[in-house]
Amino acid sequence: SVESIMKPKVKMALRTSGHLLLGVVRIYSRKAKYLLADCNEAFAKIKMAFRPGMVDLPADKREAAINAITLPDFFHDVDTEVPTFEDVMMDFDAHFLVNHTRSDEITLREDYVGYVGMQMEQGAGGGAG
Repeated sequence: SVESIMKPKVKMALRTSGHLLLGVVRIYSRKAKYLLADCNEAFAKIKMAFRPGMVDLPADKREAAINAITLPDFFHDVDTEVPTFEDVMMDFDAHFLVNHTRSDEITLREDYVGYVGMQMEQGAGGGAG
């Protein structure tokens, strides 16, 4: 909108373009004030949610048990089997064979005979004198 005011398709008076630009500035100023108010409100809510000493947990549940937050040294209950090397290689080969095609299907042919004939018609010098 500012660009269309600064470079209008139809000429307008300097006073008119000044008033239009002032309106744009007021709109952006109001938008900035709304954004600042929203940010301040969000900041206040975050500060209230994480203020120290305000914990709504029972006294016996404020600290986690060590086994609840620590991984064991050895996992006993792993239900998945490790794939064999042959299975992995079969999937690997299948993955790369999906995108293969013959080279003549993806290569553009150049018409060298027509190109050479055209060069011979223009002359060996190549200039258009």
